[in-house]
Amino acid sequence: MHSIPFVALLDNDKAGKQARKVLIKDLFVDPDRVLFVSNDTDQAIEDLFTPEDFRKCFLSELDVEPTNRPNSRLLKDYDSVLLSKQYLEKAISGNLPELKSTSRTNFQTLASRIATAFEGPQLKSIGSIEEGNQ
Repeated sequence: MHSIPFVALLDNDKAGKQARKVLIKDLFVDPDRVLFVSNDTDQAIEDLFTPEDFRKCFLSELDVEPTNRPNSRLLKDYDSVLLSKQYLEKAISGNLPELKSTSRTNFQTLASRIATAFEGPQLKSIGSIEEGNQ
C-alpha cells in the first residue's frame, strides 16, 4: 500500500501550533512534513505579503486605511472567503498587481521550504518504489 506524499502547511499561531501537535503526536505525521508558513511566531499566510501588497491584492475595493496591525489580524474584520474569491478572479483575469520584492521573496522562500520537505528521504523512497512498480 502506498501513501500519497503530502506536506501540512500551518499558520505559526496558537491554532497552528495545536494542529501541529495533533498531527505529530496523535496521527504520527513526520515532523519534517509539518511546516509553518513562517518561522516567526504569530505569523499567518497573509502576513507573508507586505501590508501595502496585502491591501492592493485583497482590500483594494474596500476603503481600508493603512494600519500597524498584521495582515492576518486585519483580515479578521472581513469575509476571508469572499476576499479570496475576489483574489482568484483577479488572478484568472490577469489583473493581479505587481508584488514588492519582500512579498515575492517571502513566498519564494516558502515554496522552497515546501519543495525541500517533499524531497525528504521518506518521500524519495516512496517515489522510487512507485517508479519500480510501473
